[in-house]
Amino acid sequence: MQSGIQGLTKRAPLDFFSKLLEVRRSIPMTTDTHNPSAACNRGHQKRLLRSRRVVTPQGLVAADILIENGTIAQVADIGSTNAEALDLEAAVVGPGVIDVHCHINEPGRADWEGFRTATRAAAAGGITLLCDMPLNSEPVTSTAQAFERKVAAASGQLHIDVALYGGVIPSNAADEQALAELSRAGAAAFKCFLCDSGLKSFPAVAREHLASAMPQIAQLGKRLLAHAELFDAQPPSSVDLSTPRSYEETLAARPSDMELRAIDLLSELCEATGCAVHIVHLSAAAALPRLQALRAAGLPITVETCPHYLTFCAEELELDPVFKCTPPIRDRCNREALWQGLKDGIIDFVATDHSPCPADLKFPAGPDSPASQQAAAWTRAWGGIASLQLLLPALWTQAQSRGFSVEDVSSWLASRPASWLGCHDRGSIEPGKRADLVVWDPDRSFVVDAYRLLHRHPITPYHGRTLSGIVDTTIAAGQTVFDRNSEPPLAGAQGRILRLRGPNTGSANGSASDTAELDRLSVSKQRLALEHCCGSSQWVKLVGAQAPFRTVEHLHRTAEHAFDQLADADWLEAFAAHPRIGNIDSLKKKYAATKLRASQEQAGTVTASERTLAQLAKANHAYETKFGHVFLVCATGRTAEAMLTNLETRLSNEAAREFAIAAEEQRKITFLRLQSLVEEAPAPSQDATSTMTT
Repeated sequence: MQSGIQGLTKRAPLDFFSKLLEVRRSIPMTTDTHNPSAACNRGHQKRLLRSRRVVTPQGLVAADILIENGTIAQVADIGSTNAEALDLEAAVVGPGVIDVHCHINEPGRADWEGFRTATRAAAAGGITLLCDMPLNSEPVTSTAQAFERKVAAASGQLHIDVALYGGVIPSNAADEQALAELSRAGAAAFKCFLCDSGLKSFPAVAREHLASAMPQIAQLGKRLLAHAELFDAQPPSSVDLSTPRSYEETLAARPSDMELRAIDLLSELCEATGCAVHIVHLSAAAALPRLQALRAAGLPITVETCPHYLTFCAEELELDPVFKCTPPIRDRCNREALWQGLKDGIIDFVATDHSPCPADLKFPAGPDSPASQQAAAWTRAWGGIASLQLLLPALWTQAQSRGFSVEDVSSWLASRPASWLGCHDRGSIEPGKRADLVVWDPDRSFVVDAYRLLHRHPITPYHGRTLSGIVDTTIAAGQTVFDRNSEPPLAGAQGRILRLRGPNTGSANGSASDTAELDRLSVSKQRLALEHCCGSSQWVKLVGAQAPFRTVEHLHRTAEHAFDQLADADWLEAFAAHPRIGNIDSLKKKYAATKLRASQEQAGTVTASERTLAQLAKANHAYETKFGHVFLVCATGRTAEAMLTNLETRLSNEAAREFAIAAEEQRKITFLRLQSLVEEAPAPSQDATSTMTT
């Protein structure tokens, strides 16, 4: 089988780019946004779908799915709903696919991919939510300003929703404000490299950078995603990294030990800091026993792998740059061990790591060059696999051949990623969830034609392969965004940037808490529970008015929106609900119900010396004299000495800036308390009474 650009150009006499334009021009990409009839045909406020194969938390069932205003209103037996149904017969209806690892590259490198092309390919592949990495865009997303530039670049281009990650690099690893601002902007998590990323603007971090960043990320309630490869001091002496003669030599240059060393470092710091860690694109199956032991010990570590590691194997590969990626595709036994890791639950889910680039970067010797020249140019070729549109069929093709079910694949591509992200309103087909759906036929197959894929460049290692599983329709929030049988197949851009500001360090196994217990409380008890999270009566009033919450994500977004509406007096009321750092007894009687929680949050002061506590008391007094309110810092995981240093530093701030910092700390504390609230349900005792007035 020929693969990559070489295979494409040899099968026809046409020039590469002429062929590309010929095929792409024949495929209508989007609707005419000025055609009202097309828009009306795309979405309905209320619709009923019927299928004999619906993927639900209870298994594969025959069901009617009633959708109202973008939400699943009912999942019922076929025919039990009094409405006209669109009968999909035996097509599988599953929750929309969520790809948590994608490089969209805009702004700065939209010639590599871009929001429009990436999200149209995703929609055509059944994906309803993408997560974009902080590189290879320029600027890289390591500041809140760069984050907002990316948001602006995406405006009007998204066919589906996109969440964004922030980057951790040496220049911001110790910058508490920069990381907090990224989280506040809506960064879903933070990503770092432990080896060269290939971009000078996104350098690797070392132990000292991780030791600075991870406690801060833990306090923000976020997780650290890591490209987990760590070079030894010297590569194997027998390997010439500049001119590999075979694919096996490239493996010798990036052995499994690199991944194990990185995982050892990350797990050590995970245990020391409490920061949740996610291992992206695991390639080395040798790490699975170690990961299993770390998770059994209670460390918050999650793992993903990619379709290319589950599909290809080194024994079948030559030095064709279309297969180049880091970490590399390993041998057949390794591939089968990764499948076992998925089966055993050590690997949580599967993501593409879609990392495209133009043809001249992927094939520096030229797309029509003979294999010998391509091999010689291997080290100059960009390392990355393009497969965004093929995530579902590529995984299903391999999964079904190993006896896995449609439900297994749905778990790896939807429910587990949704839970991991904290998007509890997505990822499954059940009442109350967002109506993100994919309609597909697992029994039909197709031959991949790279020219007909909708990402920007027609380069993929899957070209010419037969895959099973054809996506017919993709529905996002009840609206059809892709329909294979419509003309054109893609609807207009209707996605949005998803700002995930709240904590999201839960597991990927679907056990994350919902708000059922909180929703069942009486109004007075619910208000009391919210008061224990934030002392602003206006905030409690605004949040409580939106009950029932149903999902943690909705609760967090409601809380965030309420914060945005507070006046200065409301913030000062919230600040007053906190004790002085190092003096729990300073908590005002009105907020006595939060004493236990505040004590737990300030656990770092328990072992502090008398000298440090005295210094804290003096600094607290100076702070309150200058600013007129108590010093606020998210104390979870901090030592008394670290909090004293932070307090003394902030004493030099202007009043307006310090007020903004205190408000940001209040947000962080509240989100962590909300997370604890839903995890610790049932809420306050029956004899407790609220002291708050509205």
